[in-house]
Amino acid sequence: MTLNWNVLDGGAFIGKINQGKAEFWSLSWQRNNLATALEENIRGTAAMAIAALERIGLAVLQAETAEENFGLVREAYLDGESTLLDLIDAEDQLISANTSERQALYQFLSDLLTPEQSIACFPFLEGDAGTHVKELEAELQGN
Repeated sequence: MTLNWNVLDGGAFIGKINQGKAEFWSLSWQRNNLATALEENIRGTAAMAIAALERIGLAVLQAETAEENFGLVREAYLDGESTLLDLIDAEDQLISANTSERQALYQFLSDLLTPEQSIACFPFLEGDAGTHVKELEAELQGN
């Protein structure tokens, strides 16, 4: 058995090892940056879903207030104490508030799906989705 090694090739071999190490550390750094970016994205979309959930509460309050206002204006109109324009304006506010309530719910569901897509977890698609929906409704109602 003989071993032939050219002394001049030793530098090239060490250079290739160092180049491989540099590529490894570069890829490791890129992986860490991508993992950090993904985590930031997931946290950001989760924060958006939480904010959308709070907007639902505000939209419900707005709709309830518009409903009460419409009732008061309608009674005032029937008693002759308000104008038709006031009644139409109150009805328009009621319609807008109800639309905002539905849009807030839609936005929450849309924002909720974004982090679920990011982490590839879809609890509503599991076998017992009805239980998940009931639990979510109970949490939203504060029971």
